[in-house]
Amino acid sequence: MLNTDLRQEREQLGRFMQMVVEHKHKIGFQGTLLIEPKPQEPTKHQYDYDAATVYGFLKQFGLEKEIKLNIEANHATLAGHSFHHEIATAIALGLFVLSTLTVAMHNWAGTPTSSRTVWKRMRW
Repeated sequence: MLNTDLRQEREQLGRFMQMVVEHKHKIGFQGTLLIEPKPQEPTKHQYDYDAATVYGFLKQFGLEKEIKLNIEANHATLAGHSFHHEIATAIALGLFVLSTLTVAMHNWAGTPTSSRTVWKRMRW
């Protein structure tokens, strides 16, 4: 952290996200751009820690109407929140569009063997 210019890093990421939105409009893409809050993946200190942190980042760069959230239950837990809390926060901030429920498949001993993801698309 001592050799990182956090302000510059944040501004560069914000500008990159603005360019993504500009390109979306330029090519006529009608889909929704999503960010999935992922605490501690890949690092502990980041801009997509939870729904509220992402909102602050998006708001700072004028992107809160352009980019929405994909909330995953396991990532809410990693952030120290309940899944309900993250969903409620995203709804209250006008960012909730998608919820990902990851279902792990277990063998007879309870060891995860594979996983599948169930997508739930909701508009609030």
